[in-house]
Amino acid sequence: MNTPDDSEASRLDALEAERTWARLWAAVEALDPEIRTFFLLHGLTGASHSEIARLIDLPERLCQERLERARARVIAAVERARS
Repeated sequence: MNTPDDSEASRLDALEAERTWARLWAAVEALDPEIRTFFLLHGLTGASHSEIARLIDLPERLCQERLERARARVIAAVERARS
């Protein structure tokens, strides 16, 4: 049986999850389009570095570097937004 405290905790959890997604999406939108593409292809489709490299016709190492740069920027932006 749910108590009022359980219901309030569920609402707070849902609100925090919504805020986290908003921070994450804002960070993704703030990425340079050049690296946003790599982040989204990897994150949304699960494409590997090599798959992205073939798709975009770029060297795999360059794709990996851009993805790493995008990840670092998103993580930093989300952490800044939490503070």
